[in-house]
Formats: sequence, structure tokens, C-alpha cells
Amino acid sequence: YILPTIQFVIFQAHDSNVTCYYNFKCKKDYFKIPAFNNVVSNIFYVIYGLLFIVIVRFKELKNDIEKDYNLYYSLGIVLFLEGIGSSLFHMCPSKLNFQFDTTFMFIGTALMFLTLYQKRHKFNIPSPYHTYGFLSLVVFMNLLPLSGISSGIEIWFWCLTGFLFAYLMIFGSIFIYYGQEYDLDLDSFYTFLRKIRNLKLNDMPRFILLVFLNSVTLSMLIYGGINKPDFTMWMLSLFLSNMTIYFIYYLINKKIHSEHISKYILIALTIDLVIFGLALYFFTIDVTNKLLTPEESKELNKPCVLFDYWDYHDIWHILSATGLFIFMNIVLNIDN
Repeated sequence: YILPTIQFVIFQAHDSNVTCYYNFKCKKDYFKIPAFNNVVSNIFYVIYGLLFIVIVRFKELKNDIEKDYNLYYSLGIVLFLEGIGSSLFHMCPSKLNFQFDTTFMFIGTALMFLTLYQKRHKFNIPSPYHTYGFLSLVVFMNLLPLSGISSGIEIWFWCLTGFLFAYLMIFGSIFIYYGQEYDLDLDSFYTFLRKIRNLKLNDMPRFILLVFLNSVTLSMLIYGGINKPDFTMWMLSLFLSNMTIYFIYYLINKKIHSEHISKYILIALTIDLVIFGLALYFFTIDVTNKLLTPEESKELNKPCVLFDYWDYHDIWHILSATGLFIFMNIVLNIDN
């Protein structure tokens, strides 16, 4: 995935017929790399990704070599690759290559969800084939609106999206939360209804979680179908909201079952919330907009604000990378 991305972006960056949406008021080139300041600010994703892999390795050797740490290693690799993908995108930011900036965000969010789930369901997680197939479909669907293929057929595009997530809401709920293998058939649906009718007190937290996740997903589907937002950002928001809800559910369950959460984890959570809040603030300060015309995008350009080298979007890179690294360590150590 990365190799053709490199070829494509380098070709775009040096083709005079291609419009790259740079922040021209804070554009620092380095040799033949345009907007190197926007590229190099992604180094924090790379460093944190490699550092997390080292931390996981030490934890594996020190604590429990029998425990499966593969998903944690995958999170480190994804953070590393997010830095690479985002760096390539910022060499020539445009609608056509925006996908390279977000692919590993989708994968990382999905893997974080699975990592949390695996902590209490070691022998009942979706197979790698199902997971990879789903993520591949998500990446493909995000390519369609960016390439203009969905133009003029938006209603059918959103119908396809609705069908995909309706399938996930029903059959994914059965598999993940009730431990029942699912297929695209009525038996699986009847299994779900039977579990609902025979709901026990111990199942109530999972049922409430199910209602929250599916309600958020359904609400966002309705919103997307009516307002036609930027599809990639919409999909990413959907992934992040579901993962956040599940993490909160995990914390609440630990409290319900009187499991201790160390003060270091609570302090880290507080710091992380502040960092993510600041990161989102800087993210909302537009210095370019690839969905506008080049002239309109230039009007959003702003001067460098950090060390006379980095702009507001670079600060988003630095803070979001730091926030993700802290959150990954929280997930890694929350059950210590």
C-alpha cells in the first residue's frame, strides 16, 4: 500500500499540472521535498510507534511471555505507518490522495477496539480474515467519493453504506457481545432475538452498550444520508465514537466489578484528555481546505506559529501523536 503511494505522491508533487493545497504562508521546502515542515511534524507518530513496540517487548519479557501481545505490536506498527502515510499526503495535499492520510487511522481505531475486547474474550474474537476483509472494504469505500465515482449516485452510495453497517450492527452485535458465530442468515438473527427475550441481569451492561453503539451508528447513518458530509471524516468519526464508547464501557465495568484502577492510570487519563482537547482545537483551525478551490484555500493560509517553522496543523500532528501514544500505554497497562 505504501510503495505505490510514494510513487503517486512524488509524481503529483513535481507535476506542474497538479494543484497541491499547501499553507503557502508557512511552507518550508527541504531539497526536493515540498512543505517539509508539514512532513517532518509526523515524525512523532513514527517515534512513538517504534517506542511503543519496544515498551510492549519489555513488558512481554518481564511479565508474561505466554500472553499474546500481537495486537499491541500491531498498534505500534499502525502508529508508525500513520506517520508515514500522513507524511506522504502532506507532500502534496489534495482530495485525490487524502486517503493516504486516514487509512491507518481506520485500521488503528478498529485494532484498538479489538485490543480492548480481547482483554476479556481471548478465545472469542473475530478472525483476522473477517477483520481484514472489513477494513479493506472500508478503505475501498473511502476511495469512491474522493475519486468522484460516487458523484451523481450519492443516494445509492449511502444505501450501500447503510446496508453494510446494518449488517454489522445486527450480526456483529451477535458475535462480539453474545459469543455466537454469525452468518448472513435468519438463524443468526433469531439467535439475537432469543437472547434479547431471555435477557439476564448479568447481560444488562452488554445490552446497554449494544444499544448505545447501535444508536450512535444509526444516528450517524441518518445524518450522513441526509446531509452528505465529507465521507472520510464521517467514517472516521463513526469509528472513533464507537471505540470511545467501548472504552468508557470498559472503565465502568471495572468499577462495577470492584477492579482497582491505579492512580497513575487516572492521572494519565486526565493528561490525555487535556492533550486530545488541545489537539482537536488546533485541528479545527483550518490553514488549508482541499474541498475548496485553490484560491479559496489560499485565503485560509496562516503564518507559522511554533519556532517559526510549524503551523497549527503541525501542532495537531504533535499533540495527536502524543495523545495516541499515552492512550495506547493506558490500554496496555490498565489491568495491571
